[in-house]
Amino acid sequence: MAERSFKERWRHFTKVALPGNMLLLSHHTMGLLPIDWASALGAWLGLRFAARNKVRDARVRHNLRVLRPDIADRDEFEATVRRFWSNAGRGMAEFPVLRRLWRSNRMSVVGMEHLEGARATGRPRIGIFLHLGNWELVGPKLLSLGETSSQIVQPLANPYRNRIAESIRSVFEGQLIRPGPKAGHEMMQALKKHGALSLAADEYIAGELLAPSFGGPLRLDGNLGRAARLAKLTNALICPFYCRRLDGATFALNCLPPVELDFSLKGDDYLEQSVRRLDDVITPIVVANLDQWLMLDNFKVPAVSRA
Repeated sequence: MAERSFKERWRHFTKVALPGNMLLLSHHTMGLLPIDWASALGAWLGLRFAARNKVRDARVRHNLRVLRPDIADRDEFEATVRRFWSNAGRGMAEFPVLRRLWRSNRMSVVGMEHLEGARATGRPRIGIFLHLGNWELVGPKLLSLGETSSQIVQPLANPYRNRIAESIRSVFEGQLIRPGPKAGHEMMQALKKHGALSLAADEYIAGELLAPSFGGPLRLDGNLGRAARLAKLTNALICPFYCRRLDGATFALNCLPPVELDFSLKGDDYLEQSVRRLDDVITPIVVANLDQWLMLDNFKVPAVSRA
């Protein structure tokens, strides 16, 4: 392989290595702070700096106008935008203190009876969660409630961010399933041996929003389709969960009633109707909590879309 030119090496240093190592330094520094301080600092940074990204802020505002036309009052609209950037900043700043958050009692549980009811059936459970509040708390909280769920995780494109994520999540290495040739087998084993699997219901991959559909065409090739296929293969229930930030660094895990898919349907009919049903479950939750949704600034919903 030819040696890189000075210009290429300099560009890598200034665009990748330097900001990456600054990220690592800030991560370890933030990790020394009390949880409430780190979270509050993140809120300030989100409002002070992230919100100044004109492209992303414009997407947030566009998506709110399309998906929440009921927010007609200007002051309420601006407050919603500020809450989004505050939550985004808090989520980033809470990553360095995640292990302490996992051990804390800062997350209450709403709808525990739904989880207990699903367990009582003796059937496998496929948990689908949403990127709301601080979603990184959902899996560990479920484990603390006695679930034995394995979770599918996607590597991050930024190698420095991925290094941080891998390090933080390493304490749950036995429950993590990564993309690859063995992933399908590992998912089936998780359901057959341990009775539970967890994956994200909302997806934004390679510049495309796979779910929710927000009234647009359904994507059958994402996690909702994957959950539907696995459910039919293993006779599993679908159990929706989501985290909502309450105040500062306190949260609620919301357990929704399990979804029973119609296994009598065949082939494409089963897949399309199952994905539509799951999409109908997650869409109103995301719309009601847009100010806490990770992906709101990543894309623009077509103006004709309606949740």
